[in-house]
Amino acid sequence: MLYNAENSPMNLVFFEDCVQHLTRVARTLRQERGNMLLVGYGGSGRRSMARLGASVNEIGTFTIEITKSYREKEFHDDIKAMLMKAGLQEEKVQFLFSDTQIVLESFLEDINNLLNSGEIPNLFPADEKTAVCEEIEGRAREAGQGNGRDQQFAYFIAECRQRLHIVLAFSPVGEKFRDRCRQFPSIINCCTMDWYNLWPREALYSVASRSYEENKGDLGLVEEVSALAEITVYIHNSVTEYSEKFYNELRRRNYTTPTSYLELVKTFVQMLKHQKEVVPGKMFRYEAGLKKLAETNTMVAQLQKDLVVLRPEITEKEKRVNEMVEELKRETAIASD
Repeated sequence: MLYNAENSPMNLVFFEDCVQHLTRVARTLRQERGNMLLVGYGGSGRRSMARLGASVNEIGTFTIEITKSYREKEFHDDIKAMLMKAGLQEEKVQFLFSDTQIVLESFLEDINNLLNSGEIPNLFPADEKTAVCEEIEGRAREAGQGNGRDQQFAYFIAECRQRLHIVLAFSPVGEKFRDRCRQFPSIINCCTMDWYNLWPREALYSVASRSYEENKGDLGLVEEVSALAEITVYIHNSVTEYSEKFYNELRRRNYTTPTSYLELVKTFVQMLKHQKEVVPGKMFRYEAGLKKLAETNTMVAQLQKDLVVLRPEITEKEKRVNEMVEELKRETAIASD
């Protein structure tokens, strides 16, 4: 795949739902000011589809790296760098942002402003704003909007909005998603929503079968791949079913997500690899033990044969010993008298 050749490789299985989501993302990003809200559980493929959809449209992906000291200043610095790419360097940029990166709720307020008006109030200090206007002045004049600093900066914002695509990857679990949608309405109003439902059985089977196929050489699996994939799907669906019963009886949620399914498949592979390493050692010890038992049985059988042969001689010697004992008793009695 071209994407894997140019970026960090993604190991994906393209089942039907995956292709549909990729098509929606690619079509939305192709539109001017096309922004998306991808809603689904962790591991459902939201960010992978966003990156791949951007690659299909030759759009670069920009995302933030969270650290312990990451706060509003660092976030604003990243946003400024991203806007510089879109507005000054004329690069198409996808800003990929997930709810796991929300260190402060003010991040969402800034994103809400970007979605709504294309700018964050007071993001650029006066000196940086002047530098931006000076750099874009020539292009603004060609477009008939270079008569003043305000017009030039407005042109810069328009250029950013034209090339910037904001893609949000949020999870519907809990109350936070609903609260954030109410507090920051542009998340809903200015984005095309794509809801990532639970993977269907076909997708679960495809992912498991692919994983086992890739490892069948190490695992020694040939005909068992299909059966093992079926078992994995059955286990996952059973947990989903009983999680619903658990909620109905105790009103407590246990979520079975694509991430948990991938962990299940990964655990199966790890266990099979571990057992493949352990079992031969156990077999060797058992075989060595059986060999020792066979040797012992042979020795015991030989001793039994030798005992049968020596039995008459032993009986004769026992008789002589008994006679000697009687003789000693008689002699002892005579000596005592």
